Amino acid sequence: DRLGVRKTETKLSGYAADTPVPYRLTDLLALIGDAEAGGRMLAAIERVDELDTPIFITEALRRASLDASGTGPSDRLLRRVFGVGPLAVTGDRAFNRALVSHGADASVDFASYAFDCVVAAALAAEAAGTDRPEAVAAAMREVTSGGSRCTSFRECAAKLAEGFNVDYDGASGRIEFDATGDVSSAAISEFGFDLSGRDQSTAAVTIRP
Repeated sequence: DRLGVRKTETKLSGYAADTPVPYRLTDLLALIGDAEAGGRMLAAIERVDELDTPIFITEALRRASLDASGTGPSDRLLRRVFGVGPLAVTGDRAFNRALVSHGADASVDFASYAFDCVVAAALAAEAAGTDRPEAVAAAMREVTSGGSRCTSFRECAAKLAEGFNVDYDGASGRIEFDATGDVSSAAISEFGFDLSGRDQSTAAVTIRP
């Protein structure tokens, strides 16, 4: 079942009571929301749930306030909240160091995805011989699978100039697009919360077809 709640809603206890949890009709809950409204919904669910139903949340709730009582998040809530989201920080340490070297306040979170997006698009333009958007989009799959593996724009562009097909894998790891243009693999971070309410990564999983 799906229950929708407006972000501007201030009284969430009624919505929480309408979930399957109080009636023991579900073995788990999935909560999708932002840190502010989602955090308040978690607190409301805790007040009506006597069974400690596992709750799965998304990345946006990673910074949510889990304080249901006003005195700090309860151990009872912290132990049953499980999160999943995109892996924010690449394991490419050289990339992270290079990024931070441009400024102490530089954030590495999700930076590898933005970087690889630009490089893949630039390589697609090289392969297509034009910067027309439709041609670049059509070549994205061509430069990220089925060719000679390369890991930088310079290396890949040189191979394209020599007539080779290329398979760009970048700072974020393996990159491939399916027939519809969607990314076909993803690095997922599993996270939870320690007893102080601080989020902590528990595992990293790569999902492939």
